[in-house]
Amino acid sequence: MVIDPHAKAGASEPLVVSGKFKVNPSTLQNSVSERTRAEVGRLAIALAVAVFALVAGVKDQLAKLDLLPGLIAIFVAGYGVDVLKNLNNSGKSSS
Repeated sequence: MVIDPHAKAGASEPLVVSGKFKVNPSTLQNSVSERTRAEVGRLAIALAVAVFALVAGVKDQLAKLDLLPGLIAIFVAGYGVDVLKNLNNSGKSSS
C-alpha cells in the first residue's frame, strides 16, 4: 500500500491510496439488518403495550354489558379478527 507523504490534511485534492485490499462479504447480506431488527423490536413493544391496554379496557366495558349486547360485541370482535387474519394470509399467498 502506498500513501502520498506530501498530501496535506484538508487539501482540495483527494488522497490517493493504491494497493491490494481483501474485502470479505458480510455474513448478513441476505438477512435483516440490525437496525431493522431493533426498529421491529421497538414497534412490537409499543404495540404490545397498546394491545394490553385496549384488552383491559374492552374487558371492563364487556363486564358492564348485559348478556345479549355482550354476546354481540364478542361476535363482532371475533369476526373482525378473523377478517384481518384472512386479509393478512391472502397477501402472503399471492406473492
